[in-house]
Amino acid sequence: HIAANWWSTLRDLYLESWRYYHSIHHIESLLNQVDEFRPLIQRPELLELAVWFHDAIYIPESKTNEKDSAKLFEEFLQQVDSTIDGSAVTRFILSTETHKPLMDGDNDLLLFLDMDLSVLGWPSDQYQLYSEQIRKEYICYSDSVFREGRIKVLNRLLNKGDLFYTDLFKQRYQNQAVDNMNRELQMLTDMKSTSNL
Repeated sequence: HIAANWWSTLRDLYLESWRYYHSIHHIESLLNQVDEFRPLIQRPELLELAVWFHDAIYIPESKTNEKDSAKLFEEFLQQVDSTIDGSAVTRFILSTETHKPLMDGDNDLLLFLDMDLSVLGWPSDQYQLYSEQIRKEYICYSDSVFREGRIKVLNRLLNKGDLFYTDLFKQRYQNQAVDNMNRELQMLTDMKSTSNL
């Protein structure tokens, strides 16, 4: 009964009308990756919980989405009779704020962070759809404000060097991700130049 209530709560959250990318489809994509890489994952049940809760609270204007999502997970943990390592799941969720691991040496955490950013390295048409969905989620901001913010995000990611932590994801997604983001960055820069004419 408790599990059913939580499933309903999470489903309703991911079906919120302002979610275009951070929706139930994002969760399904991540769960599919957990299945694909299950042989490499030491604690798949923790990753699955982190997948379900990491974007549970998602309000584009908010600066505390990850912290609020972690709090929601902790509420869930208090209601279920479980031996789950809740601190690990909380750490996974909070690590998505900066996409830097909050603990060294945790390969499951690195895989989770890589899975969450794998969209950056998807084929260019899928990346284009993702970038359009992100714009729709931030429709509360004007084109110029969104452009400035998005350019900063892309530059920060591109300046990182390696976007992914694991060799598997570097090999699979790194080159395409750099191409995708450079293409988007050029488009946004061109739009900015045009709007200043």
